[in-house]
Amino acid sequence: MDRLVDVVHIGYPKTGTTTFQLTFSSHRDVISLGKQPLHLDYRLLVDEFIGCDPFQFSAEEYRQRFAQLHERHGVGTRHQGIRLISHELLCGDVFGGWRAFILLDRIRETFGEVKILLTIREQKSMLESVYRQYVKGGGALHIRELLYKRRSPSVDEWGN
Repeated sequence: MDRLVDVVHIGYPKTGTTTFQLTFSSHRDVISLGKQPLHLDYRLLVDEFIGCDPFQFSAEEYRQRFAQLHERHGVGTRHQGIRLISHELLCGDVFGGWRAFILLDRIRETFGEVKILLTIREQKSMLESVYRQYVKGGGALHIRELLYKRRSPSVDEWGN
């Protein structure tokens, strides 16, 4: 398999991922294919890749779709550099990581052996930041209720 991606940055949310993405999306030696992409259709494909139903996921289909985008946009020909996918939700759900293993398997099956970059943050400040984002998005639970729930907040509760 030809290498489609060199590095996958999988997050975590609220660990400086946006700054990371903005910095590397404009770096001359990096081809950004994720949240701050070289082209919007890469972002849409990565969003699909993350959200695809596990029973309908096909690594071969996504390999083909990434290869088609590379060909259309000259990645590997006109655009030389490190091919980077960066999306904080590739680590799974922020409230428990329930999709983490599914997504890591998906990355391996689709892209083969790639370098994985994981960003972390001191836990207390990360929890505070995640909670502020949750409230900003319309969440109404007290922080204790949110942290000790037996399930993750729904998309509606998160406010996305």
